[in-house]
Amino acid sequence: MGGVVDTNAFGTDEFMDFIQQIGSQAYVSVNVGSGSPQEASEWLEYMTAAAPTALQKERAANGHPDPYKVGFMGIGNESWSCGGDMTPDYYVSQLKIYSRFVDNVNPSQKSANQMLKIAVGPGFPETEWTEAVMKAWKSHDWSWNFDGLSVHWYTTPKRMAGLDAFCRFRH
Repeated sequence: MGGVVDTNAFGTDEFMDFIQQIGSQAYVSVNVGSGSPQEASEWLEYMTAAAPTALQKERAANGHPDPYKVGFMGIGNESWSCGGDMTPDYYVSQLKIYSRFVDNVNPSQKSANQMLKIAVGPGFPETEWTEAVMKAWKSHDWSWNFDGLSVHWYTTPKRMAGLDAFCRFRH
């Protein structure tokens, strides 16, 4: 859309350093559309492992031996559209898997300041998506959970029309 090539020079370590500098909490969003639970799990391990795993050693080699604190993990982003064009029921099936197997392993975040898992909500004012996600949460069992729902509201219709065209072009 902007004709700019992303060099990926501002990656995980730079983002987490920035978050620390401004005194904020990190919100990271795992890729449910074209990623995998294993990829997401390994990314969280890279960020949060304290034990000497291969990914912790890689993070240390990149200049940060201590585990990062991740405040929020988004399970996907805009999965109803550009983030995967999923139906609510399909997203819920993925939500269950990611919520169960992608975890923060930072020992300092195992009690009071746990990472919160955030489900993707709808683009407002759609209600079918929210109803499917909340119905699944209400009947969930011990093996998976999420702590919040991200609801999106866009106030610039002309910009959204361009974004919709961009998403269709990418598919």
